[in-house]
Amino acid sequence: MEVIEQTPSGEGSSVTYLVALTYVGDGEGIDDAVVTATISQTGEAPEAPIPMAPTGAGGGYEATISFPRSGTWNLRFASADPEAGVTTTYRVAAPPPGTASSANPSTTVPPPTSVSVEPTLADDDAPGDDGPPVGLFVGLAVAAVVFIGAAVRLVRGRRDEAT
Repeated sequence: MEVIEQTPSGEGSSVTYLVALTYVGDGEGIDDAVVTATISQTGEAPEAPIPMAPTGAGGGYEATISFPRSGTWNLRFASADPEAGVTTTYRVAAPPPGTASSANPSTTVPPPTSVSVEPTLADDDAPGDDGPPVGLFVGLAVAAVVFIGAAVRLVRGRRDEAT
């Protein structure tokens, strides 16, 4: 099972999802399954499952989901027979102060062309992020020279006192 498309409505917090349920071996679509979508926020009980309607096209199932309030939502699309599922997230932005109520927030996330359903690593190779700053090394070098100079003066001062 995979999320094929998510299309936010023009206003509010409704999003239409299209998922595909296919056999792993041959990729053939499964059109006679019962597929549901369940939404939840971390630390809270999930909302009631939402049935998804078959599209009649190669294992496609579709449902419009209305998120009841702003925040990050976990979505679980699942089928019991055959057993399959996929999880993703969706962020609903809080409305600006003094405007719409939180029951009808707008989204800040533009609709993706595809949804990643597996974790991905962050890109740590941003331009200008090539390691520790040069100033760090310069500062350490200056501190070392000062420390060595003070040690040499201390040792010479003690030699002069001993003679």
